[in-house]
Amino acid sequence: MTFLDAAYKILKENGRSLHSKKITEIALKRKLLETAGKTPTATMNALLVFECRKENSRVKKPVLRSLH
Repeated sequence: MTFLDAAYKILKENGRSLHSKKITEIALKRKLLETAGKTPTATMNALLVFECRKENSRVKKPVLRSLH
């Protein structure tokens, strides 16, 4: 399973936004990802940031609004 497939699966199951670090922890714990890399969290974060910028992305970055 790819990093993005794992992230999409986890986000869909949770029904809420999660930090890339938490997504990676869950994916590794559930053995959705197999990686020999030293920084899987950085890889997940980079891929999610890039994916969120795409117009037809399966994942969207949450919008933070200040309460004024």
